[in-house]
Amino acid sequence: MPTVSIDAFARECRRYLRQLRERGEALVVEDGGVEIARVMPAIGPLTASQALADLYGILSPDEGEAWLADARRAADHLDDEIRDPWGY
Repeated sequence: MPTVSIDAFARECRRYLRQLRERGEALVVEDGGVEIARVMPAIGPLTASQALADLYGILSPDEGEAWLADARRAADHLDDEIRDPWGY
């Protein structure tokens, strides 16, 4: 993972972000030799299966079935109406 000083990152932020996008590689930002941040490439859109893939190793089969049943019940209460979330 490439490393850059905080000063260099501040001066050339745009260039580093373009490189990050093109290379798909994270960047470590250091201040005085101490890691203070990791700038990671954005994750593109995921399918539901991709987003929930980690759950297969975490949930037991019974927990998975319960989660799926809850999700299906919740879907019955959704509508397609667009509303202002702040109520204005």
